[in-house]
Amino acid sequence: MQIESISPKLISIRDGNTDAEILEEAIKRASEANIAWEDTFNNAEDDELFISGKQWDDKSLRAREEEGRPSLVVNQLQQYVSRVAGAQKKQVQEIKISPTESSTEEPIIKTVGGQDIKLSKVLEGVVRNIQSISNAPAQYKTAFRHSLGGIGWLRVLTEYSRQDSFDLDIKVEAIPNRWSVLIDPHANESDYSDANYCFISERISREEFRKRYPKGVAGELGRDSSVEMYWGDERTITVSEYFRREPIKRTLILLSSGETVYEDEVKDVLDELLTQGITVVRKRTIDTYKIVWSKITANSVLEKEREFPTTTIPIVPV
Repeated sequence: MQIESISPKLISIRDGNTDAEILEEAIKRASEANIAWEDTFNNAEDDELFISGKQWDDKSLRAREEEGRPSLVVNQLQQYVSRVAGAQKKQVQEIKISPTESSTEEPIIKTVGGQDIKLSKVLEGVVRNIQSISNAPAQYKTAFRHSLGGIGWLRVLTEYSRQDSFDLDIKVEAIPNRWSVLIDPHANESDYSDANYCFISERISREEFRKRYPKGVAGELGRDSSVEMYWGDERTITVSEYFRREPIKRTLILLSSGETVYEDEVKDVLDELLTQGITVVRKRTIDTYKIVWSKITANSVLEKEREFPTTTIPIVPV
């Protein structure tokens, strides 16, 4: 995944962390995640090799060759994998919006033409558009196929709708290289929504690396793990997107119109709302999170920290 499609759409921030602190934390976390994910990745690799027909281990294969014995492979797995993948392809997968309120309490959106539409219907249309521009069935298919041999991943990102526009489109994409993801192994939720960090790696040529990041320094991460996250070889250098979740406090306010919003989102228009008769009824401080993104190697922060506009890391396991 090329980071140029993500970085311009993030909100620039600086929260006081130095590059050295960011890298020290990232190196520790990558080493921890490498060790924790080792068995999963090794087993997934074995699964894919077995599905593809490599069903003898190297030791047994050499022994049989030395003895002049055949090493037959009658691969029965492909048909079953294809059957399951085909059944998934036939299913229509889409995100559904279900209102938590009763039909009488659900918020109503008034259109320009004066028509009243329930909020859940508006959001359903938005989500359908996101899935349409993402070619979501193909993305779900890729992640699902990866899951048949271990684990697959989806990600949420934003892209400019056109080169001559500042409008952003939300998109859902499968991560083509499932081995490029290292996510917090201490997450407890099945969808990893409580993960505190995640890495997504990509390899680029050394020439391209020098062109993009003339001051960047390559470096290896997680050398103490038997699972190697390669940060470079003779021809390429690996760089990573580094997401981390940080706890923050925000003030939630209830308006007399019945809407619930964050104070920092409306503080500049509170006077205007007051002229319309809308006042603040209640306030309370809540514990929530912000997602911080950067692009790094083990020795350099290549692209400075920015805030991704969500409260959970936008990576979803399948």
